[in-house]
Amino acid sequence: MKNKTSNEKAQGGLEYLLLIGGAVLVVVIVVTLLLNLTDSGKQTAGANTIAATGQIQGAREDALNGDTGNTGDLTEPLFLLAEANQEERLIELSWTVDDAFFNEDGFTVESRQSESDPWVELADVPENTTTYLHENLNPGNYEYRVYAFNDTGNSEFSNISGATILP
Repeated sequence: MKNKTSNEKAQGGLEYLLLIGGAVLVVVIVVTLLLNLTDSGKQTAGANTIAATGQIQGAREDALNGDTGNTGDLTEPLFLLAEANQEERLIELSWTVDDAFFNEDGFTVESRQSESDPWVELADVPENTTTYLHENLNPGNYEYRVYAFNDTGNSEFSNISGATILP
């Protein structure tokens, strides 16, 4: 039986920690999404959960392949969630940011009301901002996406998340 080198042991330990950490993160996200759901016209958790799970799996595979993502490039906002407040006639957006790099200058929030509509820029918000309120809304469906920007360019788009303002 061959003894493992310290590098092999470290790699095995890293893989185990990434698998456990990813599983815990998925559970936390699913529970959070389920707790945030009410009968106020919010979207179901399914699409957001699938997007979150896909992002976690991709990050875990990158880390296992030795790619930490530390290329100096912008990282897209993660886990975008749109929540409707019917009484206030607004939708609150929230997302998370991989701030290991601290290299974004801000975020651009875009919206549309249907898949056939073009995306419209709503606002630019400062660096380290992870929420946005879309206020004074008419009844209808709204979809959102967010991207980070700095002087070298833009990140990829976040997942798309939507909510509905009821009549």
